[in-house]
Amino acid sequence: MKINATIHANILPGKLTETRQLLETLVKQTHLEEGCELYEFALDGSRLLLAERWTSQEHLDRHTQTAHFLACVPALKACCEGGTLQADFVQSESVSHLVI
Repeated sequence: MKINATIHANILPGKLTETRQLLETLVKQTHLEEGCELYEFALDGSRLLLAERWTSQEHLDRHTQTAHFLACVPALKACCEGGTLQADFVQSESVSHLVI
């Protein structure tokens, strides 16, 4: 079953460049992982949105144990208001996209 995740946060003042660098590293390394179907971020001013899609929960679990995840995520959280990232997860048999 596919796992879809959206992660969002507000970036602290003065931390946008560091945040972008951390995310670029995380995205580059994560795209190489087995089971990663989507891993992209957007920054809108100080607002962060990260979209992920994984082939299975097992693949997502493995991702959270990789060296790049364990190095980047705590540093990324330190750039965010409240030191947190908000995450929403949805399991699905298939993912559909509609362009309107």
